[in-house]
Amino acid sequence: MLSFESIFLNLGLYFGIVISGVIALISFQNIELRRVLNVCIFLGLVLRIFFIWYTPLYYSPDEEAHVAYIDYVQENRSLPIQQNIMGLDNNTYEFYQPPMYYVLSSSISFVGEKVFDADDSLRLIILRHFSLVMWLIGILFVLRALENLGVSKLSSGIVMCFYTLLPTYIFSSVMVNNDNLSILWGSILFYMFTKGIMSYKSLLVGLILGLSFLTKINTVVFVFAVVSNILLLIIRDRREKSKVLSYLSYLCVTLFVFCVVISPFLWRNYVLYGSILAQHVANVRFVWVDMLEGLIRSTRNMVTTFWATSGR
Repeated sequence: MLSFESIFLNLGLYFGIVISGVIALISFQNIELRRVLNVCIFLGLVLRIFFIWYTPLYYSPDEEAHVAYIDYVQENRSLPIQQNIMGLDNNTYEFYQPPMYYVLSSSISFVGEKVFDADDSLRLIILRHFSLVMWLIGILFVLRALENLGVSKLSSGIVMCFYTLLPTYIFSSVMVNNDNLSILWGSILFYMFTKGIMSYKSLLVGLILGLSFLTKINTVVFVFAVVSNILLLIIRDRREKSKVLSYLSYLCVTLFVFCVVISPFLWRNYVLYGSILAQHVANVRFVWVDMLEGLIRSTRNMVTTFWATSGR
């Protein structure tokens, strides 16, 4: 029987063949883009269903710790408090994470137990299907965003190949983790910005930014993306005072709503951990010997977190 490592290696080779085929079909053959996208989505869906059912329980990194968080919320109707730093032999090292994904998942888990009388194994499968649903919803927003941008058929095909068939993402997108909800929020924001900057949307954008942060702290990059986009528009239209004022109003309202949404979580962290982000209770600080070593290791880590992991 093939090991999971072998499966990923084969998927990496398969992905290279598929994306090359897609580029060739779109570039040199008179094939409708919609057909290519439908094939990509179908293949991605089939592969994800396979991983949902045939990936061993808690095989995915940190999956057991994420489930422990979900169990705590479901059983106690409250958020956990992390007592130990990451690396210790327990499943509580995700307890510092923002609660949005775990609150939603605890509701899914509760329904699964009541409706299907699910044991731990079936409950995990149900939670993995929740991740699959989020991926499918994300596809809808990405497709609409690509249509709004009016990009070429080739570009759309390549983007959807990555979104549906990148080997590592096929696996991680149906496991139990808070990344999948944060990716969905990012897809929604991407779609909204392809619709243009409109003042009445600032409340919604601020809300989504806040919910993203309450899903995973590193989605703060979405805030920088929004701010950068607005600043570029201000620079572009700097001679039109009305537009500049509209952009500034949009930005202020968005950031205000974002701050209001995340403030209870930050205050809770400060009261419990003495830090608004509580990273010191989650991660062991590593001090590089010198800057050169840090740059070398950081570069290596960036490489291994993308392409290399597809075959490992």
